[in-house]
Amino acid sequence: MSWPLYVLGASLSWCGESCDGRVLPAVLSRDVFDDPTGYAASAALDLGLAHIQLGYREPNCTPLGAVIAAPPPKLREIFCRNGLKHFARIAPENIRDAREEIEMQRAILRRAAPTSTTGKVLATELDLAARLATQSCDFMLWQREVAAGRLPEVRRRARRGIAALTGLQEEFDSFWPVRNRSVAFRHWPFLKWRIADYCDAHTGR
Repeated sequence: MSWPLYVLGASLSWCGESCDGRVLPAVLSRDVFDDPTGYAASAALDLGLAHIQLGYREPNCTPLGAVIAAPPPKLREIFCRNGLKHFARIAPENIRDAREEIEMQRAILRRAAPTSTTGKVLATELDLAARLATQSCDFMLWQREVAAGRLPEVRRRARRGIAALTGLQEEFDSFWPVRNRSVAFRHWPFLKWRIADYCDAHTGR
């Protein structure tokens, strides 16, 4: 989702007077995603705005990323440190609206047809990022069920969350070498943290 801003920044630095945001989707489709359909650029632009549906803002942070990546409090890391608190600050209907928007843009992205290897990699990365964002939404909704003490629903959502994140972890690990030289286990183990949270609730610990 950063690519539109990179392209816009390059255009502005070249000539602010001739910069025209209306051509941004076409430029992204041609020069970044190599996608003649235009769907990848369209999805990228709208996914970058999906957080607005949450009705919540925090400087230099979005719950769509911070929730899934929040470290366990015992680690005392400052990265995404408020991620596990966002659920109490955002209305559940707003969380569901954001999730619906993300899934709608994923459906648009699936219609893209990149013609280069780079474009295909970018589309895959974009979809993985979108799926992580939906998991942030699901985790916040699960946290609300935990806070309300609705144990059957807590455990049902936990089972579903464990399955979803386990699948994502496998895909993430297999895709990792496409962009990175290091092995996958060296990256930030955030998915395992959320799986552990779900497992604790599912087993009643």
